[in-house]
Amino acid sequence: MNIFLSLLIVTISHAIDTEQLSFRYTPNEGSSSACEAKPIRDLPDWEIICDTDYGKKIFAAHIVLREFSSEHRSHLEILYWVTARSEGLNNPPKFHSTTSRMTFSNKAKPEEIHLSQGIENDFASLDMRWKR
Repeated sequence: MNIFLSLLIVTISHAIDTEQLSFRYTPNEGSSSACEAKPIRDLPDWEIICDTDYGKKIFAAHIVLREFSSEHRSHLEILYWVTARSEGLNNPPKFHSTTSRMTFSNKAKPEEIHLSQGIENDFASLDMRWKR
């Protein structure tokens, strides 16, 4: 019976809207820049456009937030995958990704999440903020 109960997990995938999500381009040297985020069709993907001190930077971000709940624990899984699109036609796109899973001993729910993905050979980061 316990095996059956441990397999009963409720999964919630969050549909993210533009009011919940914001991005900043942060170079290791210089000032950070706010970015504009536009959803790409009905996918969990976003086009991120940043006007920076180093010119316009364009990225695609694949973002999935999933919550899993069982009787005594909750889990949060975050996929934050970034593709650098602003390299031009002669260079292939560059991919950067992070997948995280956190386990809580109770049914905690995050109110806000801040993630920083290293980009451009770690000379900068694309910082994401999600607020419930």
